[in-house]
Amino acid sequence: MFQIFRCIALPAWLLQCCRRKWLYGTLLLFFLLPAVGSIAEGFTENELRILDEAVETIHNYALPPLNSTHGMLETVLRSSLQSIDEYSSYLSPKEFKAFTTAQHQDYSGVQMDIREQKKRIYLYPFKNGMAEKAGLLPGDELIAVDNQLVYGQSVYMVGSRIRGEEGTVVQLTVQSDHKILRSVSLRREHSSYQSIRSISFPQALYVRITRFTANTDNEFAVILDQEYEDHQAIIIDLRQNQGGDLRVANRCMELFIERGTPMYTLVTGQGKFPIISQAALRPAHGNILILQDKNTASAAEIFIAALTENDKASSAGKPSYGKGRAQKIFPLSNGAALLLTYAKILTPRGNVFDHHGLAPHRTLPEHLMQADYSDPEKITELLNFMHNNH
Repeated sequence: MFQIFRCIALPAWLLQCCRRKWLYGTLLLFFLLPAVGSIAEGFTENELRILDEAVETIHNYALPPLNSTHGMLETVLRSSLQSIDEYSSYLSPKEFKAFTTAQHQDYSGVQMDIREQKKRIYLYPFKNGMAEKAGLLPGDELIAVDNQLVYGQSVYMVGSRIRGEEGTVVQLTVQSDHKILRSVSLRREHSSYQSIRSISFPQALYVRITRFTANTDNEFAVILDQEYEDHQAIIIDLRQNQGGDLRVANRCMELFIERGTPMYTLVTGQGKFPIISQAALRPAHGNILILQDKNTASAAEIFIAALTENDKASSAGKPSYGKGRAQKIFPLSNGAALLLTYAKILTPRGNVFDHHGLAPHRTLPEHLMQADYSDPEKITELLNFMHNNH
């Protein structure tokens, strides 16, 4: 685990500078930046002197005048973290509060996920939710919320603007495949996020997981216990699943992987740490098929690799997104936080999927990629395709 605060002996000249209130915020950098993990020994005395010289010069001569180093502190932290890793970030106190709120399963919103990529925000409506029914499509780019542009903004702050008081209206300006912009007005509804749904058919148990959230593993266990019959195939649909809580995904893996079996490996600055199944009960077994697409990412990819490389399941669909890194939140004393990548992830067989994605065992034709598997005829068609292309 990274060390958030680190005491260093400051030279006399720097202690004298501490009395300048305008420099106080910048001095926090000397304590916070080592937490990133790339500056193991902190700044040298010469680097500290140059930084002090630069900040003092900016304060004395820059126009418009620099009244506070607060904004500079945030800018330096953001750009430093982004230069190290695309998934790491500095969250201001306001952003960290929005991040914490976004983890709640009860909210008033428009029933969709959002994801940031290269400063752009993309939409992923929930199946049969109001956003999908209003015509929003997976991968639509969000341009503005209530006529305020969102480019370059924190995904958590954008999410907090989309959520709001139940019954109020939010206007989203979106763009599909670089086509003409369009606006969609949606009335916020109170929702309890349901991450997992199931339908039992005679030939298969169909389970769709849209994200790994706090109770997904418990609900999954109940579904397997109450709905699964030994003669059925199990179809686990992870299309559009962008990941979620890795600890919950671990417990979902353990529903299928025997105790003592490696599920994946975390590679940190301190070494390699295999994550081993701690399954307490006899895992479910049978003909298991996992569906994936280009938006299947992070914890969902780890779930797929754990099952397929341990020969518990086969996969079908399209290559996945390719996010094989794990992040943690490190709160700071001012109410802000650092979102840091602390580990790379290897599959059970030691394969790297970060930036590459996971190739499915079978590529599905487009009509099966887009199919609604609540339809029993589509389930039959999918199973027949897998049988004929085995």
